[in-house]
Amino acid sequence: MKKDETHCNIWLWYDDVKGELRMKGAQELNEREMVNKMLSESLDGKMYLSYKQGHPQDAARLAEDVLGMVARHEMSVSAAKGFFDYMKTVVERRSRITGPA
Repeated sequence: MKKDETHCNIWLWYDDVKGELRMKGAQELNEREMVNKMLSESLDGKMYLSYKQGHPQDAARLAEDVLGMVARHEMSVSAAKGFFDYMKTVVERRSRITGPA
């Protein structure tokens, strides 16, 4: 593999939680592409991808905040998924999000 090819397969991001610069390889990038592909298969997913594209920092902050809250409440993955199912039904009952019900 040429040096330029290796450079293309590596990307950097700043981990705010740990305050350090990290490197990930092509496998992580492929996972991101896979998630984006799955999201693009539904209207709701497409709407989120559009929001994420227009507000990348806000979308990243939202994801970090939500994952941080799940961690602080010491929820298992299964419990967190159930919570997100619950929140999906709460959100679907509203025409727009304004605050607690």
